[in-house]
Parts: sequence; C-alpha cells; structure tokens
Amino acid sequence: MTEEKLVALEIRIPREVAGRVEQTIAAEGWEHEEGWRLLLACGLYVLRIEQVLEEVREGKADPRALADLLAQGLRMESRLASLRFRAFELQQALQDWKLSSGAVQTTWETLPGECRRREAEVAALQAELERLRAELAALE
Repeated sequence: MTEEKLVALEIRIPREVAGRVEQTIAAEGWEHEEGWRLLLACGLYVLRIEQVLEEVREGKADPRALADLLAQGLRMESRLASLRFRAFELQQALQDWKLSSGAVQTTWETLPGECRRREAEVAALQAELERLRAELAALE
C-alpha cells in the first residue's frame, strides 16, 4: 500500500487496554503495527455484527443478513491466513536474496584487490621467466 493511501492515527486509550492489546499482539506473534491494524479491523467487524444482530432482533433485517456477515468473516479469516502464508514465503525469499546478494557484493568488493594481487603475481612470474631465459642464454 502506498503512503498516500495511509492515514497516521494517534489516539489516547487507557493503559490497561493498551496493555491487553500489546499482550494479544505478542501472544499472536504479530508485528506491532500489524496487530493494531488487525484488532481495529476486528473491532469494526464485531461492531457491524452487533448492529446487524440488533436489526434482526427488531425485525428490520432478515436473519440471513447475520449469517451472510458471519460467512463473510470466515472468508476474510481464510483469505488472511492465505495472505499471511504468502507474506511468510516472500519474507523467506527476501532473506535468501539478501544472503546471496551479500555474497555477490562481498565478492564484487574483493575483486579489485584480487586483480591487483594476480597482476603482481603475473609480473613476478614474468620477471622470473626473463631471469631464467637470461640464465639459459648464458649457459648456451
């Protein structure tokens, strides 16, 4: 999601509520901001269920509306599980890429030094070859 589609939200809540939210986030293994987003969305969903339930009780809504809303929740839960698994796979792929790109970067950074070392070796071997040629010529 792009930054222009996001809204920063700052609210004041009782410390005890924040503590329960933080405990829930930790227990579920969610990232901090993700947990707050999920719990906010879940709260909205529960509120909607309560509204539809009240409408059904008052005869203003068909009981099937509540069943439809609950079915929608199950579909969202299933989709969320699928998205979380996909996010996990992408996170693993990113970690693998970072490891391999780190190795490539390290190799790339060492290449100039390795080239200079090899050039010095070649120069030393050429000098040794010239010395041996001169020695051979002197022996002939």
